[in-house]
Amino acid sequence: MTPLPEAIAQAGLLDARWYAAGHPDVALTGLDPEAHFARFGLPLGRWPCPDLPARLAGLDGALRARVAKAYGLDTPAATLRDGSKQGSQQGPAGFDTAFYLQANPHIDHRNWRPCDHFMQVGWKDGRRPNPDFDVVWYEQTHGHTYDAATVNPLVHYRETGAALGLATMPPRPVRLDPATARPLPEAPRRACLFAGWDPDGRIDATVLRYLTNLARHADVFYLADCDMTPAELAKLDGIAQGAWARRHGAYDMGSYSLLARDLVGWDRLSTYDEVLLVNDSCYLVQPLDATLAMMRDRPCAWWGMQATKGMAGARALQPFPASERLPIAEIRGGLIDHFEDDPTYDFHIGSYFLALRSDIVADPRFRRVLDAVRPVRNKRVIVRRYEVGLTRFLIGLGYAFDTAVDHVTRDHPVYSAVAFDLLDAGFPLLKRFLMAANPFGITATAYWEAQLPRLGSVTPVAEIAAHLARVVPPETLVLNRQIMEPGSAPPPPLSDADFTALDAETPTYDHYWAFVAAAGDGRLPDDAARVLAAVADDPQRVKVILTRGRAIPQDGHAIVSQPLQSLAGQQMLARCRTVFVRGANGADLGWPLDSGRHDVIAQVPRPDAPSRPDPRAILTQVAGRATGSALLAGYARPDTKTPRSVAFLYDPRAMARNRTRLFARLDGLQQCGWTCVAMDIDHVARDVLTRVEAVCFIGLSAPLDRPPAQAAAAALHRRDLIEAVRGTGGLVVCDIDSPVAAWPVFAGSPQVQDAPLKANARAWHSAQTAELLDLADAVTVATPDLAQIMAGLLHPSQSIHVLPGSLPAGAMAARPRPARPGLHLCCAAGTALAARDLAGCLPGLRAALADHPDAVLHLVCAEEAAAIDLPEGQVRWHRAMPERMRQTFLAGMDLNLMPLEATAFNAACPATPVLEAACQGVPTLGSNLPALRVMIDDGVTGYLVPDPQDWADRLRDLLQDPAALRRTGAAARQAVVAAHDPAPGAAQLSDILDALLKETRNVG
Repeated sequence: MTPLPEAIAQAGLLDARWYAAGHPDVALTGLDPEAHFARFGLPLGRWPCPDLPARLAGLDGALRARVAKAYGLDTPAATLRDGSKQGSQQGPAGFDTAFYLQANPHIDHRNWRPCDHFMQVGWKDGRRPNPDFDVVWYEQTHGHTYDAATVNPLVHYRETGAALGLATMPPRPVRLDPATARPLPEAPRRACLFAGWDPDGRIDATVLRYLTNLARHADVFYLADCDMTPAELAKLDGIAQGAWARRHGAYDMGSYSLLARDLVGWDRLSTYDEVLLVNDSCYLVQPLDATLAMMRDRPCAWWGMQATKGMAGARALQPFPASERLPIAEIRGGLIDHFEDDPTYDFHIGSYFLALRSDIVADPRFRRVLDAVRPVRNKRVIVRRYEVGLTRFLIGLGYAFDTAVDHVTRDHPVYSAVAFDLLDAGFPLLKRFLMAANPFGITATAYWEAQLPRLGSVTPVAEIAAHLARVVPPETLVLNRQIMEPGSAPPPPLSDADFTALDAETPTYDHYWAFVAAAGDGRLPDDAARVLAAVADDPQRVKVILTRGRAIPQDGHAIVSQPLQSLAGQQMLARCRTVFVRGANGADLGWPLDSGRHDVIAQVPRPDAPSRPDPRAILTQVAGRATGSALLAGYARPDTKTPRSVAFLYDPRAMARNRTRLFARLDGLQQCGWTCVAMDIDHVARDVLTRVEAVCFIGLSAPLDRPPAQAAAAALHRRDLIEAVRGTGGLVVCDIDSPVAAWPVFAGSPQVQDAPLKANARAWHSAQTAELLDLADAVTVATPDLAQIMAGLLHPSQSIHVLPGSLPAGAMAARPRPARPGLHLCCAAGTALAARDLAGCLPGLRAALADHPDAVLHLVCAEEAAAIDLPEGQVRWHRAMPERMRQTFLAGMDLNLMPLEATAFNAACPATPVLEAACQGVPTLGSNLPALRVMIDDGVTGYLVPDPQDWADRLRDLLQDPAALRRTGAAARQAVVAAHDPAPGAAQLSDILDALLKETRNVG
């Protein structure tokens, strides 16, 4: 039998344009509408066309029955409409058209009468026909008296319920019964009904960690709503009391229902003090011990991790009833009654972790509701019927509730940046859907990778990343992280016509090879996969993997992976001379490539093919067809190069200390016989760039604060500049002074840790820097620790050289010391210091300032002032200062403070402020990190604090002896002048460049 998605498409029911326009997430996944409908749309119950009921009439009987059943349209329309006229907008008795339109504005009413929508689909979704009739509550309360699976509650009420006096809404006013609010005993007995699901039928390592922690507190019973082998279920031996796998299609609530009703049984569950309903939609960040102990002592009948006010479809219609947050106590105290007046009831406690105490477990009304759970057409209906519905049902019965988080926020508590605030406050769980779907389009979906290591997450970041890569389409993950501005979305791919124009104006490179995933299964053709594996570690070839709905993992160097259906994917495809694709004439390619500019190698699988070609034969074939890389417009290959010449390219808005470190060496480099030129990277003299023998990029990626579109354009421009240098025979050197390219390290920096809403932009910036570094012949770095980090990123053929900090002669000149009373302290040599770095020494600073009322602390970065608790009269705030002004400022200081958090990022970055302070005879008291140890001889040229607890003692001792500070400052200046003189540094750089050019010539 033809799979239903294919059958729907073949029958002409799928209106691709209408489907894509009505569901913006189609573009976000990178899939074409047909593939998205097959993979996600049909399982979610999304219609393939706006007039589906009308079109069903023209189908053959078998297909009509299959489609009607899939969409719940198999009930005879005549009985649903209750005899109303076809053209009338008036629905059956009790149906309020105006109310239904107001409460459900997202329904396409152009092809639906509102009453028809309710009678055919709406009641199954749990939508209310009028303000005084709640379908879900009516079914939960009275559904055991009729066939609730097939009978519309409104029809039942009209025909039977009204005469019996059945209630259609919860009783008002809503009041919680205090008699149901009781704490648990000291050592409660708990059961946990755990609902699992996995697309590959696995119990993932992340789930095992969660279950293992739960098993410390409860008897665990596991049910997967999918097929699993006995060997897979055996992973739970010793963890779960029982484990089953059974496809039922009723989501998590269906698993809870089956476990309670059939597999574990209500009788057994009634022996426990508390029953937990838990699913596998979360990653465990903190052990559950503290949360369970706290909630054990709370008097309530049931509780959850957190509550939410608002659903995706109702948030715009029902404003949040507070400025930012509502205390749960206030909700319990009376707001729950006001919530009944909302057109769509949307207050609910998250069903991913619910705790039900014995009174509820024993209540036959609750048992009936859980027993009656049945498959529904999509997850939104699950939320409406069973998550919101169960919350309202238990509240309507008067059962007192509580939550581990004591408030409800305006923004969604687990699907917005609020989730990261909760994690910092000790919340134990991180929802997968936040990263997998980013439902509210936040700019912080990459932040978890920065936050979890700091919190000591139970589930390692690497395990979570591997799980996401396996179960979420890569396009979704990539595009979710490319949301970098509030309210924006990643730029959509170009149209065919615009792509053709892009292709015509973009340079193509012989060493750029594209590997295009096949439509349908999202895999690379076998031959293409073998070629990719053969060249994966070749640093001279840039491999561009263009994905379609499936991750294509490949270790190696110079590998770029982008969704085929994305602007970034198109931009990289246009640069690739060779393109491997399945299908004759590149039928699977997806974009109209110019065959004169690209060598498209189409691989047609043939069952009768004698054998697969050796990848080496394909490589030889590609080499023979190479036509020579194009250059960026305006660039030409010169006849000769200027001997021993180097150009330094820099961005004037970034990497200021990098420039200082290198530019201090320029005079000495010229004295070594080099011709040197420095140029703004956005205003390059083309003829100069192509004639120099070496080009040094001072940093590669655009400044962190550039808007996303500008940053993306700048990254492509830098890539093409590098290829222009390489294409004209030049040597590419990149100088960096921080591990921005190593995202796990950069994620621990203040730039990321202190700015969750910029995490996506920071992660993108890191990835772009890493991709561009892959193109360099050599890299110069500022510290040995940074060299170690880069060695883990770069190919062994890319040499790494340590160039210690240098300062120009002007910065090293001592300024006159002003005469003023008291002791004066500064931080980071008068530059801004991150709040989390400063926090390490704050207790010591408070104590020292209290002991020395004549001491004054000078700080830059007024933005942080309100958050720092220091004696107001002893702190002076300064704005950022230009270089010469800061040297004068330093000359008036007695001690420079460099408190740094012990992170790999801080350890790798050069402590240039130590040099700057020492030049003015000011010693530094700093954290005992590698970057400071190489600059400070403890007790001789400065001071190190071995432990954050020692700041108070060290400061107290130092401030008591100003003469010792002056002696140490003088020694620091003498050491800096000797060790960081630009002349030896210039000779070192000259030797590095000479060696690199010699090696290049020998290779050539």
